[in-house]
Amino acid sequence: MKRLMLILLLSFCLFPVVQAQKGLHIGEFFNRKFAKATLVQVEGRELKPYHLTLYRSFSIGEPENVADRMEQCVMADARLAYSKETGELGERLYYAFLALPPREGQQANRYIFYRNASLRQGGKDELTLVYMEGSVTMDELKKLFKK
Repeated sequence: MKRLMLILLLSFCLFPVVQAQKGLHIGEFFNRKFAKATLVQVEGRELKPYHLTLYRSFSIGEPENVADRMEQCVMADARLAYSKETGELGERLYYAFLALPPREGQQANRYIFYRNASLRQGGKDELTLVYMEGSVTMDELKKLFKK
């Protein structure tokens, strides 16, 4: 019985994180396992100095298998953005900064950052996707990413 209670308690603790990208196309990259991918998730007091409550990142060193799909998902979620900054190399999306409205019933700002470094000549063969929530502004985030 204690085991069952522990499992239920843990599932309720994890529910908000799973809900974070609910309704967003990029959620599939945080909710599936990919070979040679690195997933990072940070919550809590470590993020307080950055005015964030949730930070999730996905990076993969061999992007050719997922780059097209990720680009499609980012562009689909960009339709929801109230503020966006994008850059292209050729006909491909090189980077995107997206500011999304808060989730229903929430107040936290939501942000998506995307970069396909493999598109730059001599660039690192890496694809990065970051999802963040908090009271941070887009300008503050841009400064953090430039550091």
